Amino acid sequence: MSNSDNILRFFEEYKSFCFDLSQNHLVNEAALIRFSKSRGCYVSGVVKGDPSKYISKGWLNSDNIDACSKEQFHLFRFYPLHVGGKLCKLNLTPTSTLDRHAFNNSLPKLNDLLPSLEFIGKEFEKANLVANLAILLEPIYWPIITSRITYPVCTTSEDYEIKLDNYKELVFSLVKKLDPKEWEKHHETLRFQASEMDDNSELYILLRLSPWIKIERTTGKIGGALWIRLMAEVLRRAFRDVHDVNWLEEDQAFLVNAA
Repeated sequence: MSNSDNILRFFEEYKSFCFDLSQNHLVNEAALIRFSKSRGCYVSGVVKGDPSKYISKGWLNSDNIDACSKEQFHLFRFYPLHVGGKLCKLNLTPTSTLDRHAFNNSLPKLNDLLPSLEFIGKEFEKANLVANLAILLEPIYWPIITSRITYPVCTTSEDYEIKLDNYKELVFSLVKKLDPKEWEKHHETLRFQASEMDDNSELYILLRLSPWIKIERTTGKIGGALWIRLMAEVLRRAFRDVHDVNWLEEDQAFLVNAA
């Protein structure tokens, strides 16, 4: 069984356990669209939009169905939306429409510049795989990253710790089966994509050391890059703890050789 199949099967089997402990509440499509737009992603729609379009093509999965039969999503699902939006976006300069005659003549050729639907679907598959594992790891590492823990008022701290320990054991058994070299490449991709959104690594370090409320309120492409790096961090921490490997940290987009 492939790493991908292992993760997908595990996710479906234990996602209810995961969301009982998750530090980020599931949101509806409208909230996911707002969150993604406010963090510099190319996403269209208000109440419904690109997430529904991607779901209809089999490129995106929701994480749960609420009592009203509406789809719900973990906020890490903004990452596949970001990947898809970049691939579907037409890269036109703002002034390209000034020469209307030339612009009209070039329109039929634009279709040839777009990636194939098959390629987009494969990139979505990789992005969803990364999001799935990051979501599974979120309950374990989010309290460490953000220095805050939330759980239902009906749950005592002792009960929460017992549940988390049991959950952690299960998830670590999954990570132990995964290839660190393969996942280091996924981590590298996240670092590169974050740098493409905003390459100010010094600002990232400052934000990372800030109280969570400041991180949570950081929007625009800086906020999008921050959340991609936070996803990368939960992956890096897990593979460090399980496989004893050391990857580049999230403020480092490229490995620079010392002179």
